[in-house]
This record gives sequence, structure tokens and C-alpha cells, in this order.
Amino acid sequence: MKKCEERTEGKKTEIISAALKLFLESGYEGTSIRMIAADAGCEVGLCYYYFKNKDELFSKAMELFFEHYQKEADRIVQRGWRDPFNMMRRFWYWLLEQEQDFRDRYEDRIHWTVHWAIREQTLILLEPRVERMIEILQHYGAKLELDKRITTMYLAHGVGSMILHDGAHIMTDQKMIWEIRRGINLLMGLTPDSADLVFPNMAQLSDIPAFMGMMEQVKDSFPGFEEVQFCEMLSERIEQQEVYVIAYHSRIVGGVIFSKERKEIDFLAVAPDCRKKKLAARLLITAMGQFEAGEHVTVVTYRSGDAAGWAAREFYRRMGFIEEELVVVFDYPCARLGIDAPERWDIFN
Repeated sequence: MKKCEERTEGKKTEIISAALKLFLESGYEGTSIRMIAADAGCEVGLCYYYFKNKDELFSKAMELFFEHYQKEADRIVQRGWRDPFNMMRRFWYWLLEQEQDFRDRYEDRIHWTVHWAIREQTLILLEPRVERMIEILQHYGAKLELDKRITTMYLAHGVGSMILHDGAHIMTDQKMIWEIRRGINLLMGLTPDSADLVFPNMAQLSDIPAFMGMMEQVKDSFPGFEEVQFCEMLSERIEQQEVYVIAYHSRIVGGVIFSKERKEIDFLAVAPDCRKKKLAARLLITAMGQFEAGEHVTVVTYRSGDAAGWAAREFYRRMGFIEEELVVVFDYPCARLGIDAPERWDIFN
């Protein structure tokens, strides 16, 4: 009985796959049930056994087409709980990449009627995922300028339509990318200035002079700091994509360095005039978002009772780190703290 059911489901899947191929090539009107049955190697009656009509079969074919995209979009959104400040950027770049891949694969052979159906269905599928991303960002402190549902529609159908209509142009136009990002930030209640302080960016080698400028302000908090060695390490880690920074008015005002291999936060600092703005939390959350949920991550900081490190220890305590062992680094007494990377953070509530 089980094998019979498996064969039945297998043939149903074959029919849907054949229908998808033909709909893509010949369009809705140009594809008949008879053509689908011939391509699937079955009788026409079997198609009508599984599906009421061509409309239902077309819907199932579209579901099959979008199956992979839905899973990947949901994965990006779910990861947003651990890496919220990269989430929206990652989602829209992913959509840009998928749009370009779609054009490369189908543009010269897909029927225009199905092309438009896919475009409209894509916008519909974006809505719940964009709304979920907005909810995640609200959890992390975002204050919307408009009603959540209206913001969702503006983003899903506004940014989504631009990408689907002109994705190839957008990918090569940095000014347009910047304008789209600015529009998203404004809808999320962020001015250009405040947005700069909210979203850490992966550091580039060109950021090194500004990063070292920040180090001049905070170096006394890092026993054993040596400029040349630190600069060399910074360059190496930037190339390994293990550095995030927050830039503000052409300055680096915060930075975090981490090791994916050692699962450790190696450095975290915020310029004195930008503290108490939750920059350290955003940097740490972004760095922790590069690890898998449940991975054990450590950081070395000051020992309990060291007046010089009270603020640092209190910060890591609030973030959930627990002391694990006493260590000595650069001949200075320190402590190693650890945490299992959480699925989500609740410190902004």
C-alpha cells in the first residue's frame, strides 16, 4: 500500500514538473493539459484525476517553482533574530541575486505571460517575510514612521518591484543602492545620521586609518596594545571578513573583531563620545550572528574587582556572558567569559 502511494505521488510530481516546464516555455494559454500529459508520459485522464483543471495545475506548478525561493527567504529571515542589523540588507541583496539568476536562466525562453505571473507572485510572497523582518527590527528597537502593514506594503511592493523590474541596473549603480537603502531607513524611522549608528558594516581595508584613529582614543583600555602589531592584525582579519565597524561622519566610532575559527570575540570598542547609544551591543550582536546558534563563544576581559574594567565586565554580564576562568594576557590579569550563541537577544526590550 505504501509503495503504491509513493508511486502515485511520484507521478503527480512528474505531472507538475512537466506542467512547470511547459508553462515557462509556452505560457498559460499556449499550454494544454494534453501537452502536459504527453510530456509527463501519462494519459490526459490522469491529469484530471489529480487536478480539477488547468488553473489548479498552474497554481501547483507555481508552488513548485517558488519552493526553493521560499525556503531560502525564510532561512534569511529566521537568521535575522541572531543577526538583525544585517538581515534587511542580506535579504534584498539575495533578491537581487535571484532576479539576476532568473534573467540569466529564463529571459530568452520564458513566455511573457508566465514571467508576469511569477513577478506578481514574488511580490505577494515577499509581504509576510518583509513584515516578519520589520517585527524583528522592532524587537531590536526600531520605531516605525508609518503603520506596520503600510510599511510592509511600501517595502515589499516598492523595493521588491524595483529589484524585479531593474535588478541588473541596480546591482551596478551604487548611487541607486544607497538611495534604496536610505528610503528603507526612512520608512523604519531612521534618519541618515541615526541609521549610521544602528547598522554595523563589514570593514574594508580602506577603513584601517579611521579605525586606528579610534584606537588612539581607546588604547589605554587595552593593556599590551602595540600599534604596528594591531594594525597588521586588523588588516589580516578584515581580509578574513572578521571585522565589523560603525562609521559616523567619516569616523570609525565602533569596531568589533572576532575569530570564526577560535570562536572568540577578540576586540570590541566604542569611541568615548559615542557610548551609551547601544553601539557596543549592536556590534557584539552582529559579530555573534556570524556564529551558529548554540556555538560556544568566549571573550577575554578584565577580572572582577578591577576598577578599570567595571564597565566592560558589566556590559558582557548584561549580554549573558558568564565567567569561565582566570587568565593572564600581556602580563595583565584577565578573565575569560563565555556564552552559547543565542537564537535571539532580548536586551533591547
